Amino acid sequence: MGDILPAKVGSLIFETYDFGNARKINAVYQCLLKITPFSKVESAYHDELLRDRNLIVHHGSVFTTRYLDQIRDKDNAERNVSDAFWNSLVVDRERVSKAIGFLSELSKKIVKASQKALESHLAEKLDTMDPERRTALDLLGWWDGHGD
Repeated sequence: MGDILPAKVGSLIFETYDFGNARKINAVYQCLLKITPFSKVESAYHDELLRDRNLIVHHGSVFTTRYLDQIRDKDNAERNVSDAFWNSLVVDRERVSKAIGFLSELSKKIVKASQKALESHLAEKLDTMDPERRTALDLLGWWDGHGD
């Protein structure tokens, strides 16, 4: 990739690792930075979002028998097999706002934990940090003090 390699490292990493669900994301971050971004509750909600996203993208939000089986354990006793291929997932403003808030807070949490882990790692490995690395680490927390 020649001269553009430094600008493409993230893309190369993303291509190599499977970031498919919260468990896999935690495994990759644990391997790379020794952090686990998702708590059990966050992991469950993320997996729900991923499940709903797949229904929307692959089935136009129309319930499938597989989807209904997946949500049956989630206090959705009113949903049954007769909903399959007939009814659909309703995505309203409240649902979207909740998802956006969750993903926004999770993103900040991941960036802050990554920044802290990278600072610790670099402090162990380097006597002094060059200005470029210091600037890069500082920029990871760019929104701190600038509102949400």
